[in-house]
Amino acid sequence: MDLVRYAEGTGNEFDYEYQGSWQYRDYLVRAFNADLPYDRFVREQIAGDLLPPRVDAEGRNEALIATTWWNLGEAATSPVDIANDEAERLDNRSDVLGKTFNVLTLGCARCHDHKFDPVSMREYYGLYGIIAASPTTRRWSNQAVFADTAKKLAAGRTQVFADTPKRPAVAIEPLALAGQDVFADFTSGSMPVGWHIDGHVELVDGSLASHVGVAPGLWSGTLSTRLPAQVIPSHD
Repeated sequence: MDLVRYAEGTGNEFDYEYQGSWQYRDYLVRAFNADLPYDRFVREQIAGDLLPPRVDAEGRNEALIATTWWNLGEAATSPVDIANDEAERLDNRSDVLGKTFNVLTLGCARCHDHKFDPVSMREYYGLYGIIAASPTTRRWSNQAVFADTAKKLAAGRTQVFADTPKRPAVAIEPLALAGQDVFADFTSGSMPVGWHIDGHVELVDGSLASHVGVAPGLWSGTLSTRLPAQVIPSHD
């Protein structure tokens, strides 16, 4: 159980519970008590969903339950980089597979080949692709509580907005954008009425203008873009 990082929650900041993770724990107990042959034991855990069902006396498909460990492990509640978070989870699954069932570390092949390692980067990503193509479904045992809390938060937010006094509207002159010339206007000190620059002023060479979405061919020499300054209404 330790090798496959068994837990009944996701860890991290909220530690949401995995629904039904205990079924994997009980599967292990039943497998050991039944003296299940080790080769079958391993195959069920790696690909039990592809094997013929092994149904016990109570109607449970033991081979399917055995795959539960793939879906366990630590999980961030609100990852900043979703793509990277998914990559880390897939890597974790391949790492657990290698260490638990092959007594072999696979992680080094994630970014390069090792001269004497038995697994190449090509083979690593072959396994990675299989795992990525085998999506799992996560469900939380406290989903009803979560939904109820979310509903209360939404109602509270609506009430706060309703009780907040409305700020009087302030009339300001619109920022007239003359095509791409708005940056050039700023360099000459011409600012639309009712607006001012708030922030740091930085000189950017014309060749770098494309980094701020401006075609570099529009100017020659030095362009003062006032970055990362913000153009805001003076009334603020």
